[in-house]
Amino acid sequence: MSAQQASSNVACHCAAMPLAVVMQCSPIMQLNPFQTVVPASHSSTYDIHAHPNITSTINVAEPAIYPPGKVGIKHTCTLYHTESIQELKHNDHDTWSLCLSVPVPTDLINPTLRSLVYIIKYATTHDNGNSTVQTDVALMTTSCLTGITLGSPTAKSLYCSGPGYGPQMIDRDLALCLSTAPAVKCNGGNAQWSHYVDHHHLLPDVRIVQPSNLYLNFHVAEYPTTKTLQCLVIEVSASWTEDVEARKAKEEAERKAKEEAERQAKEEAARKVKEEMERKVKEEAEKKAKEEAERKAKEEAEREVKEEAARKAKEAERKVKEEAERQARVAAAAAQKQIQSAPPVMDSQLIEQAMKNHPASACTNGYGWVKKDWGYQCSGGGHKLTWEQLGMH
Repeated sequence: MSAQQASSNVACHCAAMPLAVVMQCSPIMQLNPFQTVVPASHSSTYDIHAHPNITSTINVAEPAIYPPGKVGIKHTCTLYHTESIQELKHNDHDTWSLCLSVPVPTDLINPTLRSLVYIIKYATTHDNGNSTVQTDVALMTTSCLTGITLGSPTAKSLYCSGPGYGPQMIDRDLALCLSTAPAVKCNGGNAQWSHYVDHHHLLPDVRIVQPSNLYLNFHVAEYPTTKTLQCLVIEVSASWTEDVEARKAKEEAERKAKEEAERQAKEEAARKVKEEMERKVKEEAEKKAKEEAERKAKEEAEREVKEEAARKAKEAERKVKEEAERQARVAAAAAQKQIQSAPPVMDSQLIEQAMKNHPASACTNGYGWVKKDWGYQCSGGGHKLTWEQLGMH
């Protein structure tokens, strides 16, 4: 059987579908399809009696349990499907690559890549010879150019530069290679479709501890003609779990941070309450001090007003007293002058006036009035009239 016949035996015509690249993340599922198989050292021994005279002993590993325990699994997917690869329509190439990015969950802490399943279906017509293909799955902390790239891998790609036909080895300094699957695709060279199918299920069990990218790179070295058509379908599905201990550590750190934030918030609230109380106490003290100062100022002003009033009253009293004293002195001087000018013997007019005012002092004996230092006295000595009585004081 020729390669063309072998190809036709497994060939299936690819239905026409538009070009599309789809990336999606499924929600976390509480189903873990991967159960670690018990190592051979822990396997059980069984006796199989296929014949009465024959005893066979084989080691059988403990089987996986389905469904397993409730361990959170997250799935991410990538799909590439095109009936005719537009970048290759001129058929002026001999090598090309398709790089697909498989999403790495960003909501998981230290995500662990538990499994990766991919299927590649590549079909061509009117080839001019067999082609070589290679599929690589790799993790990188840097990023690669995704999509179709014509020509051999460049220095910026996943691969090491070197001689030889087809793709090179992945540069281990740039990426962690999880899988490499090289193959030769046999082509019929006519209008009949020649198919290449690759299906792998990987169990890398790799934990990612820093931001990384997961790529599937499909590399083809072929001999196209002007009539060559290419149809390509690639589906990739990855299953991830979270680092439980890291999640616990993060949650514990977040819990402590929350408690610390709450403690600080309480302290801040208490500090603000204390400051508010101190502010109110200070304001109350200042208010009381102000009121006390105003009271004292008012009392001082009232005291000054009273003192000023007292001073003015005293000054007025002093002036009145001085005026009275002055007037008294003037009156005394006038009285003294009047006394001095009074006649030594009271005349009849003065006697008549004095008797009207002081009839009790009248001398009934008819004696004459003689001038003394204090007034007048009758010559008989029995009756007196002072200067005050006479209005001469």
